Amino acid sequence: MEIKKKTIWMVYPYGPVHGEKGKACRYTQFGNELANNGYSVVWWTANFSHGDKVFRSDDWKDIQVSESFVTRLVPTKAYKNNISLRRIAFEKAFSYNLNKGFLKNKKPDLIITAGTGMFNAFRPCWPYAKKNNIPIIYDIMDISLIDTYMREHHKLLAPLAKVAMLFERKREHGFFKGISGICALGKNQLEYAKHRAFGRDIPTSLVYNGIEVERLRSMKDSNEWSKLVPNKDKGWRWCVFAGSLGPSYDIETIIKCAKICEEKEEKVLFIIAGNGPQAELVKEASKKCTNIVFLGQIELTTLFSIYRHCDIGLCAFASYSTVDMPDKFYDYCAAGLASVNSLNGEVKEYIEKNSLGMQYIAGDPNSMYRSIHGLNGDKLDECKQNAYEIGGQFDIVVQVEKLSQMVEIILS
Repeated sequence: MEIKKKTIWMVYPYGPVHGEKGKACRYTQFGNELANNGYSVVWWTANFSHGDKVFRSDDWKDIQVSESFVTRLVPTKAYKNNISLRRIAFEKAFSYNLNKGFLKNKKPDLIITAGTGMFNAFRPCWPYAKKNNIPIIYDIMDISLIDTYMREHHKLLAPLAKVAMLFERKREHGFFKGISGICALGKNQLEYAKHRAFGRDIPTSLVYNGIEVERLRSMKDSNEWSKLVPNKDKGWRWCVFAGSLGPSYDIETIIKCAKICEEKEEKVLFIIAGNGPQAELVKEASKKCTNIVFLGQIELTTLFSIYRHCDIGLCAFASYSTVDMPDKFYDYCAAGLASVNSLNGEVKEYIEKNSLGMQYIAGDPNSMYRSIHGLNGDKLDECKQNAYEIGGQFDIVVQVEKLSQMVEIILS
């Protein structure tokens, strides 16, 4: 008699889906791993792309990633600015339609739901899981930053934001009392979630957003990379930033630092790749500064080809960011790049402990300049070598296996 596959639902409205440009999303990686281990997997995500700000479909749509893995697009609303009332409306619409979708489908054996600085992971997932006695894994990727963002940018609204966050955390109590496991993107987020879960003895796992390290290292340079950047002359150092060009990143500081380097006639080139609300700002800066190259959104193979010829990767985040271990750090290590970093979380510990680069103060272009200037000669070579050696730890195969092991424990 054929044994019926157990079904796992994953819920997260962000990240590129199968077939889109860029590195595979955390949930595509999770879905492939779980499907390969014999589960039937559905990833419920938004039909509106957070990265490209375009609709993927007019309504509900299923994308068949593999025989046992489906990405299900849930109808949502559009937004332009990442922190805005329209973004809140997007998430409300996602939650509302997600609940309708849940009720039309046969209940799963397990739910994995994510939480970030914006997305409310607790509705409708938690009430549905509780009502149907379904185990739920909380995947924490960020600690809410709304109150800290408001304190930084809208001081008059900061007290209101603080009250809203206190109310939200009170609503979460039932969720944290009932979750069956915790998966986290970084060490500090894992500790935060374990504390919120009242110290209960439940399975936990630290799962970094790894990449296909060996595949990327072994592939040949794409034919496109050399068309996008100038020839690298002797004595030049290339700095690269790749990712979302949104308000959570220190994009203006990179631009101002490039201007300082240009004025001081430093042989430093800044390569910026990605898309987002600040893309136009970067594009205009690249017309005025001869040492800024703006690539827009490019294929991962092309990007990694460019990485091979770079020296420094910029982990440039806004001062209020609570990110613990950014995706770009894994990419930089895989490519053997030194890091110039503004974050104070786990990534700072990695960089300092393993001599992988230098720290700078977010929002301070002179601080970034000093860090880049200090990464030169033997110091730069040492950091690049150390980064390459540590990069293998972040291979996606190593990382997603941790999730599979936790799922097996919970469903056994």
